[in-house]
Parts: sequence; C-alpha cells; structure tokens
Amino acid sequence: MNKLWPINQYSSGAKTVLKVFFHEHGSTKHKKDAVCTTIMKSARDEARNKHVSRGSDNPYDFETWEDHANIKFQIVDIMKGSHIRIIFTGKKFLSAVGTDAQHKDFTHHSMQLGPLKDRSPPTKSDRGTILHEFGHALGLDHEHQGPAARQLLQLNRALVEKYYEDDTHGQVLEEVENSELWNYTNFDIKSIMIYRLDEEWQEQTTKYEIGWVNKLSDVDQASIKLMYPPDLTKPENHEPFKKAMITAGVDRTTAGQMIADFEGNSEGTVAVRLGRLRDRFSKWKTLKRKLKENTDWHSFYNPNGDVLRYVDPASLKRSGINQFAGEVTKNKLFKSIMKNIVYRTMVQRGIPTNGSIPGATETEVTKLIAALSVHDKLGQLVKEHRVAFSGEDDNRDKTVTTTTEPLA
Repeated sequence: MNKLWPINQYSSGAKTVLKVFFHEHGSTKHKKDAVCTTIMKSARDEARNKHVSRGSDNPYDFETWEDHANIKFQIVDIMKGSHIRIIFTGKKFLSAVGTDAQHKDFTHHSMQLGPLKDRSPPTKSDRGTILHEFGHALGLDHEHQGPAARQLLQLNRALVEKYYEDDTHGQVLEEVENSELWNYTNFDIKSIMIYRLDEEWQEQTTKYEIGWVNKLSDVDQASIKLMYPPDLTKPENHEPFKKAMITAGVDRTTAGQMIADFEGNSEGTVAVRLGRLRDRFSKWKTLKRKLKENTDWHSFYNPNGDVLRYVDPASLKRSGINQFAGEVTKNKLFKSIMKNIVYRTMVQRGIPTNGSIPGATETEVTKLIAALSVHDKLGQLVKEHRVAFSGEDDNRDKTVTTTTEPLA
C-alpha cells in the first residue's frame, strides 16, 4: 500500500508538515544538531553561513530533502501527535517506512540513530546516514531491494552475509515487492537509499561499483519532488516538476500531459489535486515496471506515455486473457471478438467495410488495443464468447447470452 504522508491544506498553501520528536535518553546537543542541520533547510543554511569562510570545504554545503520536496520538518517537545520519534540508543540505524511510523509497533520510537557519533560538525558519513533514514521516514525503501535492482544484481549470499551479519536478509537480500514504494523506477546506483555492495559480492556479468552514498542523487531529488509535489497552481513550478518527472523516467510528452491534466481538473483543494497527481504518477510507475518485467510486451509496444496510461495486464487476466499485451493480438479469441465488434460497429454507422479505415495507423491501433485491454465490457464479451468459441464453460450450470452491443 502507499506509505506516503498526506498533503495537507493550510492557509499558506498545500504542504506536508512532519513533526519530529527527540527522546532525551542518549541524546546530546551535537546529535540533535546533526539531525536538524541535515534535514531542515533553515538549520542547514544557518550552519552553512557560520562556516562560509571554509569555502568549498564547508561541511554544510549539501542538498537535503526539504530542498526538493514540498515538506517541512518541525522539531516538537511533546511526543503526542508527532510523526517521527527518534531515539539515540541501541546498536543500529533503523527507521519505519513512511506512514508505518503511525503503527502501534512504533508507538515509542519510529527511528533509531544509536550509533550516531557525538561530534560537531557531523561528518559526511553521519549526514549520509541521517539522509538515508529520513528517506525511509518519507516513504522510500532500499534501492538495492527493488524489482529493477533484482533484475540486474546477482549477489553471492555467503559474502553478503559475512559482511552484514544479522541484517543480511531483511535489509539486503530480501526483495521488496510492494509496487507502491516510490523509488523503484530505473536502478540508481548513486541513490542515498542503496547499501554498499562490493563488486566481488556480485555474480552477474556486468559489475557495478556500489559504495556507501552520502548525498542525494539526481533521481533521489526527482523522486522526492514527485512524492511531495510543489503547488502547481503556480506556473513557475511547472518546469522544475516536469524536469523531475523526466529525470525519474517519464517521457517528455507524458510529463507535460500530467501537468496539463492537473490544470484541467480544478475540483477540490490544491492539496487534493496534488494528491491525485502523485497517485497518477504512482500508477504510471507501476505500469512501467510491469512492462519492463516482460520483454515480449515491451518490444511489441515500444511503449510511450499514452499507452502506459491505459494498459494493465492484471485487467487482461481478469478478463480471461493470460498473455501480455504483446501476445494479445495473436490470441484467436481476442481477434474473433475484435473482428466481430469492429464489423458490427462499421455496419451500424454506415462505414464501408471493403476499404481502408481512416485513423487506423499503427500508433492509433496500438492505443486502441491498450484502451480495450482495460475496458470493462471486454471482460464481459470474453466470458460471453467463451462457450461459443472454445466450448469451455466456467459456469456450466448457467445460461450465457451473447450481447450484440458494441464497445463504446
């Protein structure tokens, strides 16, 4: 399920505000400052100005989540009502993913920063760890555990287990299958959400140099902007948001269409509209991942944004067609239904059936098939034609009546 924090409407505009609470046991001023200056623009900028004399060696010269997401972290003194609750004890760095922090298992704390060193300024490693854990808190999971990574990486279990010990399975080797987790588009070896995976631990032909990452990658910055989008009623936010979509893998045409659709549907508050927009991107991302998982489907479609908005292989399966879209047009049942529908529709509308059909280019037909793949009536027609076509009756004790109504 989607683990993103809601976008709320305030008098100043739409934004996601997350309250952060520090447990006192084990905490120090340096540790709390390290967190604040890493996650909050205002604290980071203040610290950066104090160290401006160090030039390029300024320890606070880095990008944080607030630079790219429409979010604001607030430090609070009362645990009740807080979203992220941090302890500085224990032997591990851990965080709940997104809204999992509201689960009863995380009533006391949702983030553990036990090994964080008591020092000022924080090191690059300290900053990378804090950015990583707050990436989890915002709804991101490990990059190396996503479907895209698993298609490319083959890890030597023994070597990985030797290095990571107790954390190996849940944090490294186990694949996260939840398609709603947002950082799963193309595999990003520079993501702040990736673990060290030495080349000698990898068994695939093409090896990747994957070390510990201490800063946000371009894809991290784009993903978080899509997770928590800016106020797109302001035209100046359109181009940066479109650029973020393209960086995350959306083609330019679809990116522009998503923004146009946002402008075209003014129903609800800005927060509600932004929520619809990020839900749409989530669906696009899921469909793109499904396309990549089936090479036959991908090579048939050479998919563009228009097709990706419509196709859902699960709908095909629910309709009784088990092949992916690339094989659907070869399916005799599908072709029989389509020929019947097209012929009847042409006759009903007085269109000659002995010549070429205007608007029947390859691209237009591809879009038509994609749209039909998720059309409610397709499933109905498949069921109604099943007995007549193949003699297979899923409900042999029921009478099946064939409809003559064409798809609308």
